[in-house]
Amino acid sequence: MAIIQICDFGERNGIRMYRVHGDKIDLEKILQTCLDEDAKFEELPVLEYTRKGVWTFLLKIKVPVGVGGEVE
Repeated sequence: MAIIQICDFGERNGIRMYRVHGDKIDLEKILQTCLDEDAKFEELPVLEYTRKGVWTFLLKIKVPVGVGGEVE
């Protein structure tokens, strides 16, 4: 069983940012799932090797702008 760490940096200017750490195979699965779900990236994530089998990428996903106001 692998450990995956996801750091959520919140949303800024319609872009949701996450730093994801884990094993290369698991990170590739996460990226493929995002692509399968038609996620809109600010920039395409790049897998980077850190150390001791741990890989990372910065995920920047465009978030649709919500409509304000009360729901009746």
